[in-house]
Amino acid sequence: MRHQHERYRAAAGERRIQGSHQRRPAYEAFVAELTDLCTDLAHNIVRDGEGATKFITVRVTGAPDEAAAHAVANTIAISPLVKTAFYGGDANWAAS
Repeated sequence: MRHQHERYRAAAGERRIQGSHQRRPAYEAFVAELTDLCTDLAHNIVRDGEGATKFITVRVTGAPDEAAAHAVANTIAISPLVKTAFYGGDANWAAS
């Protein structure tokens, strides 16, 4: 998607800004804070969802890349068996 947007910008005559602003500590700090804020807002939207009784985070480690980790996490998160186990509070699924 990012590549597609860059093509549209280039077609419209927009130049890509070149510079070292992305490497500055203030920029890095801003991006980190903005990411934390957006993550908190997204979590609050989920928690406020109608009928939501649990907030579960699925973390995948050892995946070859981010796309594979996302696919595994999504498969787990949308599984009716997993949802039922968490909703029912199954002791066999408790976090260690």
